Amino acid sequence: MMQISMERNDRMYTVTVGKQPIVTLWAWWDQEVKEFIRQVRRIHGKRNTQDLIVGLWADHSANYSGGYSYYYDSKRGGGKNRPLEVMALCVGHHCLLIELQGGCSEGKVLRERKVLRDFLFDRHTVVVGVGTERLAKKLEEEYGILIPRRVELLGLAQADRGLQQEDGNSLNLSRCSLGELARVVLGEEVNYVRPTKIRWRENQFDWGPFSNDLVKCSTAEAFLAAQMGAKLLKNGPHT
Repeated sequence: MMQISMERNDRMYTVTVGKQPIVTLWAWWDQEVKEFIRQVRRIHGKRNTQDLIVGLWADHSANYSGGYSYYYDSKRGGGKNRPLEVMALCVGHHCLLIELQGGCSEGKVLRERKVLRDFLFDRHTVVVGVGTERLAKKLEEEYGILIPRRVELLGLAQADRGLQQEDGNSLNLSRCSLGELARVVLGEEVNYVRPTKIRWRENQFDWGPFSNDLVKCSTAEAFLAAQMGAKLLKNGPHT
């Protein structure tokens, strides 16, 4: 199983996935999001003339130990339909962790989210992930965040002729988890297995930091999505 380790300095984390270090910032302020975008465009986008492949991960706390949600409504189907509460965006080896709701400090929730919305709506931003259509729909309905250029990695991998079986038939990837898909697309050495139990916060009853396991999981999955998207999109057109 792939080893994932982490070092933390306040809201800045260095998450090492296998041998790949990723710098993750838990952003509280629009200015921090703006600086992240400026940095990744400078490194990867070459003055906004090239597409940025952005790995997307998002989830809600009901899926985690000690999780909760302000907007629980049993008529909507319980935890399954709770609004997304956190998202991670990864470009190259840089990741941004954004809390979408909750928090006592003014900055913890980016209420206006204009910088984030503009970035994800930009014609040079290509968002990739597993379950991207579902996540994009929820982000639009719940937060007004539009992602016009989005790619579902399962479908992209299914259509890639380079991933056929030895007999020439296509692999059935429709029900793959992100970890399973990563092994197919990136190689057997990328053996990512999601932990079965992850805490939401470090401390159950406060507004403290996300748990170390949540930061590692979100970073790893957004990073692997970006890596798969970059590889697969070389073989086919963007959306």
